[in-house]
Amino acid sequence: MNRLANIAAHGRERIEAWRRSSDDVVLHRSYFYRTRHVSGVPVVVTIYDLIAELFPDERVNSPGVVEARARSIEMADHVLAISETTRRDAIRHYGIDPARITTTPLASGLAIRGSAAGGDRRSTTVLYVGKRDGYKNFDALVDAVGDPAVPPDINLVAYGGGRLTKAEQRRLAEKGLAGRVTHIEPDPAQLDRLYRTAMAYVCPSKYEGFGLPVVEAMERACPVIVADAGALPEVADGAALSFDPDDPAQLTKHIVDLHEQPELRHQLSVAGEQQSSFFSWTRTAETTMAGYRAALEMGS
Repeated sequence: MNRLANIAAHGRERIEAWRRSSDDVVLHRSYFYRTRHVSGVPVVVTIYDLIAELFPDERVNSPGVVEARARSIEMADHVLAISETTRRDAIRHYGIDPARITTTPLASGLAIRGSAAGGDRRSTTVLYVGKRDGYKNFDALVDAVGDPAVPPDINLVAYGGGRLTKAEQRRLAEKGLAGRVTHIEPDPAQLDRLYRTAMAYVCPSKYEGFGLPVVEAMERACPVIVADAGALPEVADGAALSFDPDDPAQLTKHIVDLHEQPELRHQLSVAGEQQSSFFSWTRTAETTMAGYRAALEMGS
């Protein structure tokens, strides 16, 4: 396969023309791409997570996504999954033949600005990134930081995910955190700086199909704490502290330990930066190409 093109952006006629000129044509489509099947052209689809299927009571996707995903998986010659966790979940939920699905791990796209700031971090900031509702389990982090065992100089920064709602502000006040939580609007340069200076990045989510902020944080030598759920343990792979997402007390202990033990912060900084090196866009491209080749072999 010596040429890649975004043929999902082209019509049936263009796809047919490419097919006549080469045997190595794959249609890598989205769930909602409705171009009819072209004879001899295998179809590939990527699954990022099964959150909507596993958390049906939460409105995490637009209406029709689950149906479109199921339809795309059924018609695909080969399926790509962004983590082993997502791959296993897809096999179990949709009954996909394991030979028909390839894992293609992601990598950080956040621009690197200088060298990582590891070592003895003196910041007392706990960093949270992204949306905060439902399965994201932000409440568990609030409970953990609001625990009386957590020193009062520890503050929480919530990056992105929209401004704090009135309900969130009330809950923070109830936990005694009204003056210790700051929301920051999305800005890549600011996020880079936060990763480099925070005492820890925490991902308390009850499920992630990958968990890209974990890689972003580790890449910048930021100590990481993750929930033992979804793909988070897979991505961290022992280079982070972990906790039961339903037990904020475990998270509280990890936060206190990081605050009191500079050697633990340093250990996690080094381990995390090393772990992040396993994720690169080169690896993503190579595994994606392996999936394309598998699709071509199945379609031959």
